[in-house]
Amino acid sequence: MLTFLRKIRKSLINSGATRKYLLYAVGEIALVVIGILIALQVNNLNENRKSRDYEKKSLIKLKEEFQKNHLDLQKHIEWKTNIQNEWDEFFKIISNKLLPDEERAIRRPMASFIKYGISNSILNSLLATGKIDNLQNDSLKYMLSTWDDSVNDYRQFEEMHSNFVLNELMPFEKDFYPEDNNVRFGYEYSLSDIDNETELYLKAYDEMVFQNVLLRNFYWINIELSRIKDLEDHMNKIIQLLEVETSE
Repeated sequence: MLTFLRKIRKSLINSGATRKYLLYAVGEIALVVIGILIALQVNNLNENRKSRDYEKKSLIKLKEEFQKNHLDLQKHIEWKTNIQNEWDEFFKIISNKLLPDEERAIRRPMASFIKYGISNSILNSLLATGKIDNLQNDSLKYMLSTWDDSVNDYRQFEEMHSNFVLNELMPFEKDFYPEDNNVRFGYEYSLSDIDNETELYLKAYDEMVFQNVLLRNFYWINIELSRIKDLEDHMNKIIQLLEVETSE
């Protein structure tokens, strides 16, 4: 091809046809430019394909990570819901003056401030390297970028509940009835007067100040459940978007 073009150029120069030579030169330049543009376009297509392949592989791993986290979150919600039901039943029992004293004098359920653990190593890697900015789906990009804010928002409520239990509920209980951690950890001995425990529990539950402390813990359980379901909604939207992106 190049040899053929050289022969044409040489022929035009030798014939003295300047106008034809100029037209030829322009055509040759245009041909070279078109060739370069085609090469760039092919290269861009290859780069875009590689970028899309990398993105899809990353999104598949990200989807697997969120699906695992979702299973753990569902277990945590189920556990916290059971605790909520136990506290609801607890209040029904201690407030029912028609029940025998022995039935009303029960220990409160677990305070329910165990924290939800979550792993986002793949997402954190995308955020740290800035590769999340290359995602083509703007909705997915936004949901992933704001995910950490949703997690931190929920963890703030977890931390406040934890501080309440450790700094208010548990110290308050020590003034009303004996500690029974020995029983919870499988030991049968107790340093308190067993015969007097019924009286201590009933006296505590009849105190309005103590009732309010217990009700505040129940409030924290409910608010955490509400917040963690908001977190689950955010997670479900991310998983749905990832399903669409990885199915293409």
